[in-house]
Amino acid sequence: MTRQVSLKMRDRWGLLTLTVAAVLVAALFPLPAWGQATAAVNGTVRDSAGAVIPQATVVLHNRDTNLDRTAVSNDAGAYVMPDVQPGNYDLKVTKNGFGPTVKSGIILLVNQTATYDFALKAGSITQVVDVQANAVALETSTAELGVAVVKEQVNDLPLNGRNFTQILNLTPGVSTVNVSQNSATSGGIWSNPIGTFSYPSVNGQSNRSNLFLLDGVNNEGSFGGTYAIAPIVDDIQEFKVQTHNDDASFGGALGGVVNVVTKSGTSQFHGSGWEFLRNRALDANIVYPGLTVAEQTSSTFQPEFQQNQFGATFGGPLPIPGEHPRKTFFFLSYEGFRRHAAASNQYFIPTGTQLAGNLTGITGQIYNPYSGQPFLCASGSPEPAPGNIQAPGGTPCNQIPSTMIDQNMVNYAQTLFPTPNLTPTSTDPNNGLDTTKTITRQDEGSGRLDHQFSQRDSVWARYSSFRQPVTGSGGFAGLLHQQVTDGYNVGVNYVHLFSGNMLAEFHFGRNNVNIDQGSQFAKAGASFGTQLFNQNFAGGFKNGVSMIP
Repeated sequence: MTRQVSLKMRDRWGLLTLTVAAVLVAALFPLPAWGQATAAVNGTVRDSAGAVIPQATVVLHNRDTNLDRTAVSNDAGAYVMPDVQPGNYDLKVTKNGFGPTVKSGIILLVNQTATYDFALKAGSITQVVDVQANAVALETSTAELGVAVVKEQVNDLPLNGRNFTQILNLTPGVSTVNVSQNSATSGGIWSNPIGTFSYPSVNGQSNRSNLFLLDGVNNEGSFGGTYAIAPIVDDIQEFKVQTHNDDASFGGALGGVVNVVTKSGTSQFHGSGWEFLRNRALDANIVYPGLTVAEQTSSTFQPEFQQNQFGATFGGPLPIPGEHPRKTFFFLSYEGFRRHAAASNQYFIPTGTQLAGNLTGITGQIYNPYSGQPFLCASGSPEPAPGNIQAPGGTPCNQIPSTMIDQNMVNYAQTLFPTPNLTPTSTDPNNGLDTTKTITRQDEGSGRLDHQFSQRDSVWARYSSFRQPVTGSGGFAGLLHQQVTDGYNVGVNYVHLFSGNMLAEFHFGRNNVNIDQGSQFAKAGASFGTQLFNQNFAGGFKNGVSMIP
C-alpha cells in the first residue's frame, strides 16, 4: 500500500514538473496560438422547477470508441468539456435523488461549441429520460461563424481528381478566384495539385489570405496561399470553413480558416478501397485548325492520355494484449496517382532555309544591326550585296549575307530546336507540335494513432507525407522538364484534465514541403554549352556543371 501511494505521488510530481517546464518554455519561447481541431460542450443542469443542480455528473460517451469523458457541474449548475474530438456521442447526466437524463445521437463538429442544457426530474435512478438530440445545437457561447462539411459530403460529392478544395465553393461567402500564378490547372512554382483545384476568396478577401490547418497543425504552403499537404479525401473526418472567429487560436488570416480533421480509428475495424480511371478512349478529340478529319483523329495529333487514381484506408482498435476495454486506435490511408498525358503545344521554329539567312517569309522588313539599314538585294540576285553596299538596282530584302551568319549559333539552333512537323497556314503560322508525354506520379500516405490513458489523459499522433515526381515537356519537343515535390505534416497532441473545466494541452506540429525542378535539352551533351560559349559564361558551376544559355 505504501508503495502504491508513493508511485501516485511520484507521478503527480512528475506531471507537475512537466507542466511547469512547459509553461516556462512557452514563456521564454512564445509560439503562435494553435488552431483548434476539436469541439467543446457546455450547458447548465437544473431541476424541473428551474433551480440549478451542483455536483451533477455529466458523462460524454463516444459511440465510435466506447470511451467516456466526465465532468461535474459547479455551484451554478454549469458544466464544460473543452477539447473534445469531433464525432458521434451520447451525453448523460446523473445526480442522487434525480432520474438520469440522456441526450443521444449528438454529433460534434470541428470547432463547434455546443450547448446542451438539462432538466432533471426527481425520481429513481432506474428511470432514464432519453432525448434524441437530432437537432443542431445552437452556438450561443461564441461569435464564431463558419460552415462544417461532414464526411458524408466529402465522400459522396463527385470531385475531379479527388481534391477536397472543390467543396469549399459550397460554403457561403466563398468564391473561386484563379489568377495567372495560381490557376486551377497548375500550382505554378510552389506545387502541382492533383485534380481541379479551388483557390477561394472568402468574404471578398484575397485568395492568398486564407489559412489551412490539418488537425490544428499549420498546413500552409510557403507563399502560395494554399495547403502544403493535401489530405486524402477518404482520410477526412470533416472540415470547417471559418469566416469569422474571435478565438485567439485562429489568427493570421484575413480571409477564411480551412480547418481539416483527419479520421481516427474506432472500436470496430473499417476500411475502403477505390480506383478511378480516365483515358483517351473516354474523352473527346482535340480540334486543331487547318487539319483534315484524318489528321484530327490520328494518333499523331490526338495525344496519349491515361490516368489512374487508387488507394485504400483501414482503421480500428489496436490489439494490445491485456488492454480491456480497447483504448488504442489506429487509422491508415494510402492513395496513388498515375497520369500519362502527351503535350499539345504548338510553336514556331526556324526552318533550314531561314537558318541559312533567307527570311523572305517573315512579315515586315529586317535590318542590318551594324548600319541600321535594310538588307539590299541586286535585281535577280539571291544574295544580298556584300557588306550591304548599295547594289545597282538593289531593293530591300529579307536575306542575310552568309558572311554575317555565326555558324556557332546555327549549330546551337540545329542541335536544340526540333524540325518542323506542321504546315503553317495563313491563320496559324505555327509549324511545330510538341506531343512529349508528361508523366505525373504521386504517392501519399497517412497514419494516425489515438490512445486514452484514462478519462484525464489522452494523446494522438499523426504523420502524413507525399512524393510527386513529374517529367514532361519544357515548351517544345527536345526540351525536357523535371520537378520533384515532396513534403510531410506531423502532429502530436497530449491533453491532461485537471478538472471538468480546466486542462493542459501540449501540441507539437511540423510542416515541410520541398520542390526541386530543372530543364534540360535532350539532344545536347554535357559539354555542349562550353563548346559554343566561353567557359566562364557556360561552365564552372557547382559540381562542374556546364549550362546552356
